[in-house]
Amino acid sequence: MEFEVYLGHDGPPVLNSFQNLAVVNRKFHRLCLPKLWQVGPFFARNPALIKIQRSKLIQVCQIYQHITFPSSVPAPMPLWTGDLLLKYANFVKSARFLLRNSDGHQDSHLFSEFERSLSDNTSSIDGHGFGYAIGVLNIVKIFKLCPSLEAVEVILPSDRKDFEWIPGPDLADQTWTANSWLEQFSVLGLECCEEITIDMANKFLNGRARFLSKLHIELHHLAKSPDMEIRFDLPALKTLRVLNDRRSSDLLASFENCKSIEVIEHWGHMYNDQWNFLKHLLSRRTWPKLLVLDIQYSNYDEKLADWPDVEELEETCKLFNITLLISKY
Repeated sequence: MEFEVYLGHDGPPVLNSFQNLAVVNRKFHRLCLPKLWQVGPFFARNPALIKIQRSKLIQVCQIYQHITFPSSVPAPMPLWTGDLLLKYANFVKSARFLLRNSDGHQDSHLFSEFERSLSDNTSSIDGHGFGYAIGVLNIVKIFKLCPSLEAVEVILPSDRKDFEWIPGPDLADQTWTANSWLEQFSVLGLECCEEITIDMANKFLNGRARFLSKLHIELHHLAKSPDMEIRFDLPALKTLRVLNDRRSSDLLASFENCKSIEVIEHWGHMYNDQWNFLKHLLSRRTWPKLLVLDIQYSNYDEKLADWPDVEELEETCKLFNITLLISKY
């Protein structure tokens, strides 16, 4: 072991505790975090305070049935994945994660994903900022521990560079589809997923999302998809949100077997050819339970030349007893 970092500390460190070992350097600090936290969650030393804090976390799982990471008070992930969720995960129906962002930390490459995961949800106590949010490894652990999950929100890092070192499951190798947790989901968003094709999304969802009632989907590879005859089988789907793509009409057609759809939301500019195709689907009563067509667009979309005639939209929807909503976002 090298002690150069201690040249200004009147001699080498006395390594007689995890606390002393943790201050040798940043790497040792991260490796010692689990032991440091065993003294008591949230840096609490008073047994009565520890009991109160623990009861609050249990209340989050049992009563609110929702967990958010980072949690309102910093706590090590082993407290969640190795203790609380082992006992109370069945109560958790929804989760929200802020995916860890390491951008701007020049030493991030020195730490493995496992080492970074040790400080997840423990705030920026080491100056690196890794701990404020949560990484992929711990998110996957939570998925496996929570069989009753129905809705999950993952907020991605602001800088796409982070994905260069974030490992994890993806659709291409079927890792996610091997898990049963998807069967419980009632709400799912596939947005800004540039590498996902319609074929991959179909394999991901079909037969595994029986209770999915609300889907937000944005795909960028429709033109490259070899087979546009793909049809989704989502028997419980009631709300479908499609984000604009020049071939979003093809995407809508792939949901024609989802006969329970009641609301279709189309975000972004709708070209004339897209509207004509949608009108064709409506005339065939493709979705017999459809009640609402919600078209949302921005100021930029409004400037585009071939916006469909609003009166024609209204007349067509009225003909099929569909409520038409048009708004800006």
